[in-house]
Amino acid sequence: MKSFYDLILGLCCFKSVEQTSRLIYSTNKLAGDILIAITTVMPEDTKELHGRIHSMTNHDVMLMQSKVDSRYFCQNWGFVYCFNRGIHASFWGTMDDDTEFMGAGDLVNQLYEADRVGFSVMGFSSTSHGYAGYVGLETIGKYKSLIFVDGHNMFSHYEDNILYGLCDQFGEGNTSYVEVEYCNHLKYFTGKPIVANGERTFIRHLFRADPYVNSLRVPFESRDMKNGEELYLHKYGITIYPGDVAHFSWLSVIDEMNRCDTKQRLQQLCYGGMNMDWVEIYKKFGKEFTHVYP
Repeated sequence: MKSFYDLILGLCCFKSVEQTSRLIYSTNKLAGDILIAITTVMPEDTKELHGRIHSMTNHDVMLMQSKVDSRYFCQNWGFVYCFNRGIHASFWGTMDDDTEFMGAGDLVNQLYEADRVGFSVMGFSSTSHGYAGYVGLETIGKYKSLIFVDGHNMFSHYEDNILYGLCDQFGEGNTSYVEVEYCNHLKYFTGKPIVANGERTFIRHLFRADPYVNSLRVPFESRDMKNGEELYLHKYGITIYPGDVAHFSWLSVIDEMNRCDTKQRLQQLCYGGMNMDWVEIYKKFGKEFTHVYP
């Protein structure tokens, strides 16, 4: 493995080996130096991926298994692990396991190009979210400035994540609550907009097209929403109501977030409320993970 990449891509696989495999195969379309950091939860997923991962992509890959069934806890671990192994990058990205790249060979170059304009978090148009049709807060060059981008693909600057943190959660919440918090957290600290590239469709998002995988997730949706609300309550002291997921209600929630003090905002609830001490986080939570490949 190298000490520096253009992009480190963090993925979490939970009973979705076939979908995750399609995503990994699709990375062959991407130019640039890329490291794909995959964390699994189920031992059978780990075994199956381990048996084929070496032939899936031309990019570097690492595979880890977690004892904890938690999407962001797992998805973020690639970042924590790399930082503690002296591996850095220009950009950090996360994607859902039911996505794959299409027409996105220049995605890394697109990130560097957008960097000249400046962004905190960036999303690319997909088959489920065609950002070209979205009404943005403003237009910045060819980009739409938005309140947040959907969590099925989010890209940020690795150095910003070192300083200000990763996608956070309380419990197992993995709804738009988490995405709004993360995007606006980085926007607050960097002073740069949240942008979307709607130039073309970069990503195919199957969006729970697999009935089996969908059946595994549906029973937890109400729990995830409740935990999404708890994130704001525990981190910011803000009570979120069901109607707050509307566009204009989110603006008032974000305004409340921006009035909180810095120390409060820098808690990483995903890691027990610790701040951005990635060495200590690694020491405390590393026992929950097993490095499998390479």
